Amino acid sequence: MANGNEELDSSKVQQVAQETAQKCSIMMQTYLGQDPDSSEAIEFLCLAEGGEVTHYEVLAAISKSLMVK
Repeated sequence: MANGNEELDSSKVQQVAQETAQKCSIMMQTYLGQDPDSSEAIEFLCLAEGGEVTHYEVLAAISKSLMVK
């Protein structure tokens, strides 16, 4: 990603997003197992969504700092 004067590399962002989606799928299968009940599935989705909100906030902060420079 960017450090200092470098531009944000969209292909690198896309690559990391794909890797993250793959890791999330593995975590979901590990956490939920073969036959999850609805409450476990909802709990997992809530945890995953919370992580996505955090990622969005970090990207928003990075993009603001890049625009200021």
